[in-house]
Amino acid sequence: MIRRMTDCALIPYGARDANMFNRTIALAAALLSWTTAPLAVADFTGFGSTSFVVQGDLHTYHIVEVYATFDNPSDRLLNVFDVTTALANDVTAQPTAAFFQMESVEDEIPASFLPMAYLPPGEEWRFDTYVTIGAEQGNLFNGTVEDPSFVDAKFVTANTITGGAGWFNVPPNNGFGNAGSDLKVLLGVFVVTTEFYKPGLYLGFTGTIGYSRNGAVAFASHARKLFYPSGAVVDYVSDHLDQDGKSDIVFYNPTSRQVAAWLMEGLTRKAGAIFPDVVPAGYQLQGMGDLDGNASTDIVWRDASGRFHAWMTNGLSVVESAAISVAQPAHVQCIGIGDISGDGRGDVVLRNTSTGEVTAWLMDGFVRIAEGSLGNASGQTCEAIADFDGDAKQDLLWRSTTGVMSVWLLNGLDLATQSNVTNVAGAVASSWLVAGAADVSGDGKADVVWRHQSLGMVTGWLMNGSIRDSGGIMHAGIPLMWRIEALRDIDDDGKYDLIWRNTANGDMNGWIMNGLSKASGGFIRNAQPQWAVVVP
Repeated sequence: MIRRMTDCALIPYGARDANMFNRTIALAAALLSWTTAPLAVADFTGFGSTSFVVQGDLHTYHIVEVYATFDNPSDRLLNVFDVTTALANDVTAQPTAAFFQMESVEDEIPASFLPMAYLPPGEEWRFDTYVTIGAEQGNLFNGTVEDPSFVDAKFVTANTITGGAGWFNVPPNNGFGNAGSDLKVLLGVFVVTTEFYKPGLYLGFTGTIGYSRNGAVAFASHARKLFYPSGAVVDYVSDHLDQDGKSDIVFYNPTSRQVAAWLMEGLTRKAGAIFPDVVPAGYQLQGMGDLDGNASTDIVWRDASGRFHAWMTNGLSVVESAAISVAQPAHVQCIGIGDISGDGRGDVVLRNTSTGEVTAWLMDGFVRIAEGSLGNASGQTCEAIADFDGDAKQDLLWRSTTGVMSVWLLNGLDLATQSNVTNVAGAVASSWLVAGAADVSGDGKADVVWRHQSLGMVTGWLMNGSIRDSGGIMHAGIPLMWRIEALRDIDDDGKYDLIWRNTANGDMNGWIMNGLSKASGGFIRNAQPQWAVVVP
C-alpha cells in the first residue's frame, strides 16, 4: 500500500525555483518539437483514479491518485492545463476539508502542490499532496513544471487549484508522459488525513489535456468526482444495485440493446426500470461486477474490435462509461468478473483459448492497477468464479474434458492452491451442468449448485475450499422448461437463493434457501424471454 519512491540524488528544494523561468521558456520549444515530430495514434478515455488508506505512525492517510487513461500503450500525454481541484462532500456535513501538504520551516521547504525532486526523511513526506505528469514525487527527473497561470503559493493558501491553472511535462522525451502497458499516466496524488475525512468526501478534478492522436496534437477535457476511501473492510458484492444488502437482478436485451434491472426485496420486485442508455451496436456482454467498490454492480462489454468497456452504475442508472482496455485478440476471452484481490472491487479474469493461459486485470473503476498470469488451464472449462474458501478473494472452479472438477484458490495475481475437488465419487458426468456457485449455507464459502439436463434433478455441494464437505439433493426433478437463471441473496440472510425462469413464457420464480433445503418460494413476476439475466 505504501508507494515505492524512486531513489535519486539529493538536490536543494530551492534549486527548482531558481531555474523555473528558463525551464518554462524551454517549454515552448518542447511543444513545437512535439507537434512536428511523428506522433503515436492515441485516444484519451478520461480521468481515472486509484484509492487506498495507509495507517502510518503519525497519521492515517486517505489517498486518491488521479490518472489520465488511454487506450494504447504508445499514447503520449503532452500537457495538462485549466486544472481545478477541490474537496467536497454531498453526503456528510463537515468543516472544510484540507489536503495534507507537508512543509518544513527548519529546512526552508514550503508547502507546495508541485512535486519535489527528492524526499526528505520522514513518513509525512511520502504522503504529501502534489501534481505531476507521470513521475512520483521524489524523482529527480520528474520534469513537471508550472506555467505562469499556476500560482502555487495562492493555491496552497486556498487549499485548492483554481483559475485555469496548468502544468507541463518537459522534456518531451523523458518518457513519463507515455501511457505504457498500464494505459495510464499519473497526474497527481491528493491526500487527506483522518482528521478531515468524513464519509462521502470526494475530490472534484477537472482539467484539459493535450495529447498525441492520429499524428497530431489533440485536446480533451474531463471532470470527475473521485471519492476518498474509508479504509473499512468492504465486502465485495457482484449483484447489488441499491446498497440495501439484497441482491438485485440485471437483464440485457441484445435485440433492443437495452439493460434493465429489478431491485429485490425477497420475492418482491420493489422497483425496476429500463436504463436510458442504449448499448452501442457491436457490443457483446461480458459480465458484471462492482469494479469501483461503490456497492452497485457494473457491467463489462466488449466491442467489435475486441476492446473492453465498463458501465459504472449507481442504482438504476449508468453514471459513467469508458474503455478499460485496448483491443484484445479474439482468442483472449473473458471467463469471469470477481474480486480476486480482496479489495472490494471486481477484477476481470481472461483466458487465452489458444494457449490455455489464464490472466487477470486488477481493477479500480476504469483503471487497471495491475495485471498478470494466474496459470494455465488447457483442456478445462471455467464453470464459476466465487469465494470457495471464505478469504474474501474469489476463486475459480474448473471442469476438465473428462469431468474432473478442480478449484484454483486465488490471492490476487497469485495462484495459492490448485487441486482437484476431494470427497467426491469421481468425475462428474456431462449430463450434470453447474447452475451456479454461491454461498447457500451461510458459512461464508461458496457452494456449487448442479442441475441434471435431462432429469431436471437439482443437487448441491457444500464446499470448504477444494473440499466437498457434504452434498445432497435439493429437488428430485423440476420440469426442464424451468431453468436456474442465477443465484442471488434476495432476502439478505447471508444465504444465496435460486432464481428460476420458465423459458417458454418468461415467468420468474424464486427459492429462498437454507443450505440445501428450500425454505420458501414463489412467483416473482414475468420477464419476457428476450431479456437475458446478467451474471458475473
